[in-house]
Amino acid sequence: MKTTFKLLAFLLVTATIAVSCGSGSEDAQAEVGQAQEVAEETGTAYAVNTDESIINWKGEKFSGDFHTGTINVKDGELSVENGNITGGSFTIDMTSIAVTDETPEDEKPYLLAHLMGTTGQEKDADFFNTNKYPTATFEITKVEALEGVEGKTHKMSGNLMMLETTKEVTFDANVAMADGKITASTDNFTFDRTLWGIKFMSTITGFIKEKALKDDIAISINLVAAE
Repeated sequence: MKTTFKLLAFLLVTATIAVSCGSGSEDAQAEVGQAQEVAEETGTAYAVNTDESIINWKGEKFSGDFHTGTINVKDGELSVENGNITGGSFTIDMTSIAVTDETPEDEKPYLLAHLMGTTGQEKDADFFNTNKYPTATFEITKVEALEGVEGKTHKMSGNLMMLETTKEVTFDANVAMADGKITASTDNFTFDRTLWGIKFMSTITGFIKEKALKDDIAISINLVAAE
């Protein structure tokens, strides 16, 4: 895999949300809409365990080349009532982006600097520009019970603020209580990165499909919280 692509295939945040990274074509597409009012927090506050929580990402070209990685959760709190999440939020540490694929170790530092926009090159403004935007946030707007969906218990919606744009993202999650902890986890799901202004090497900027990066970001989330 050429270094050039490794510097470009940042894609995925986001992001973003334990989990494995599957093929983008098999991942569920999240619903994305305008930002909504944040849910009223009722019940007991559970602090997010940042050591056990993680976000996984995958970025892919139309050619099939890809990168995978992780992003840390910096902090957060979930409101829990009768075993259900009623509200809350968490902060994503964009400076913690890591690459977990088979990129050679000596090439990872430059790739990561490119993703975070810390190379000093103007083109990195098309990425995450973590010097200016070190965090992203997700604030829950609504949580609804799901029936008849294997492995999923709830549909979760929240405002994802990334760079200077906030959009509501809705996806299916599995919420469970055990041993005094509540977990909210997802399979991979995708959303269109360009809606947050991340258009680098997108077909909408004129790149031919054979060389372009996919607009869809694939992420999965694993949140763990306790009183």
